Amino acid sequence: MIKARSADIVAFVQKNVEDHPQDIVRLVAESFGISRVNAHRHVQKLVESGELIRVGRTKAAKYYRSSEQSHHFDIILDARINEDDAWKAHLKERISIFPKNIVDICYYAFAEMVNNAIDHSRGRRIVCHYAVRDRMIHIEIGDDGIGIFRNIMESYGYASEREAILHLHKGKLTTDPQRHTGQGIFFTSRLCDAFSIHSGHFVYRVSENDWTVQEVDTLQKGTLVVLDIDTQSSRKTRDIFDAYAVADTGGFRRTQTAVKLVEFDEGALISRSQARAITLHLDQFSTVTLDFSGIDTVGQGFVDQVFRVWQEEHPEITLEYINANDDVEFMIERGIADAE
Repeated sequence: MIKARSADIVAFVQKNVEDHPQDIVRLVAESFGISRVNAHRHVQKLVESGELIRVGRTKAAKYYRSSEQSHHFDIILDARINEDDAWKAHLKERISIFPKNIVDICYYAFAEMVNNAIDHSRGRRIVCHYAVRDRMIHIEIGDDGIGIFRNIMESYGYASEREAILHLHKGKLTTDPQRHTGQGIFFTSRLCDAFSIHSGHFVYRVSENDWTVQEVDTLQKGTLVVLDIDTQSSRKTRDIFDAYAVADTGGFRRTQTAVKLVEFDEGALISRSQARAITLHLDQFSTVTLDFSGIDTVGQGFVDQVFRVWQEEHPEITLEYINANDDVEFMIERGIADAE
């Protein structure tokens, strides 16, 4: 009897939730003569099973059928297409159910990544997928073009696609400086709760201020960008932009770089060539923070090149470092003291 009643409630919710996204719990309680706590328990089970998604919290919560929050679409790349038209045609209405800060993040991330594909990929088509899983918005944007890492490598004459990722990670890197600032990937990766680019044999991932590069066996033709945004996040686009701006001048003047993205052996950064790779292009910023997470050891030559040679060449730039272990911090502080 209990199973049958539970099945009746499930069927009722599925039938009525579209017309009653905000008061479905009350409607279940009144229709079946049960408490709101009990009604909420039934609705929550549908959320946990993935049949419903919940937007908002407590009394402001709204519920939607998950099947309605999935969409697959193609964008043909030609002179007539632009990212705003694609957003309005495919995602604007679907994502409008979420709080404004989430809508803003989704719009910025989608528009920037689609615009990159339009202007840089040299492809013919973009394939997109949108879904809501648990409380995460999941967006995939894939093109059939040259591949972002290869394109950057060839445009700048880098030695490898891995080196291209290192410099892309810093921000302000673009293969078309006349029309682009190179900020889109930098800010999109920090706005999303999880971000990844798959191209060629490399995957670049960003998650909770952790950056990784993985070489994989599977070949990804073109470029696939994967975005995950928590629907209950309090993050705002303005906060992220402001975090990398300088108060006096505004604009994108501050960057943070994970030094572990340069090729190194067994957690050690030793050579001056590694130091030069890390500092390349950083002269475009007024404040640079080097993140030493994952680095066990640094050599005297590496430290001298970064904290004396490069800093003396760019005295107008503030150079900072974070997440250094005791050994690394000792070497850096000794190098700074020697320079002074």
